[in-house]
Amino acid sequence: MWLSAVLAGVFFWSWVNVLDSATVKRYPVTPVALMWVQSCFSTLFLALFYFVIRVPAPDIVWILLFSGSIAYAADLVFLTAIRHIDISVTNIAWSILAVFETIAGFWIFGERWGLGETLAAIFILASVTVLSLWHRQVGSTGKELLFLPLLASLYLPFYIIQKWALVRGVSFVEIFFWQMVGRELLSFVLGMGVPPFRRQVFASFPYWKSKYLILNALIIGCFLIGTGFGQLGYLLGPISLSGILTNLQPFVVLLLAGLLAYFVPTLAPRELLTLQSLRVKIVCFGLVFLGLALLAFHQ
Repeated sequence: MWLSAVLAGVFFWSWVNVLDSATVKRYPVTPVALMWVQSCFSTLFLALFYFVIRVPAPDIVWILLFSGSIAYAADLVFLTAIRHIDISVTNIAWSILAVFETIAGFWIFGERWGLGETLAAIFILASVTVLSLWHRQVGSTGKELLFLPLLASLYLPFYIIQKWALVRGVSFVEIFFWQMVGRELLSFVLGMGVPPFRRQVFASFPYWKSKYLILNALIIGCFLIGTGFGQLGYLLGPISLSGILTNLQPFVVLLLAGLLAYFVPTLAPRELLTLQSLRVKIVCFGLVFLGLALLAFHQ
């Protein structure tokens, strides 16, 4: 059961990545405007969820709201990054984040750091180096990959606070709910309260046709379903093996991108699918997989 749950989570999270990239590629809207329309759907879910569950506010609710607002900034960087980087490649940011979390765990929570963690960091850095060199060969500067450590750095406080809250005994439902509330509140406040951002949101209204709205609703739906399955997998199965399986996401994203490019080219995400590109990405993702497997086994 846990295996099916983890794989289902990976599948739906991969669709979030692919659909985000397809939306950014298809519609010339700013990240703030795109986040604003997605917040409309996620806020509706949060309101219904609160009405049904009545999620209590823990004593650290303001810290959770703050961490959610930081995640909003990270999401803006993510939507900017996927305009310049293949969507499968952006998944390496989560691998860099895993290394950052391990370092933070060593300094903040007194966790161990040994040979396994060092080798994991080497494998992940090697994959980024290979990708950078390959980007230069295909005519890019490779500087776009600087988005990856920036993304990891911005998402780090979100996950560190999440772990700290779990250690304090706060339930995952409370953490997830209040962090999401912080994210959506900031999205609405900036989108409507700051004049330049408000103009960006208003400028996106002509694109609010059925296909655009359905795409964004699907993104939020896949995110929520993927999160639910992922947490179910962690609860039912061994954490180390569940963590390793989630590292299959770059391969799944690459597969979905290829299928969309072949069957539904109008929804194809940003993804270079030449033979050389596939070879380089598979090698890099393999290095990342080995690195994160080492991290998982040494937790």
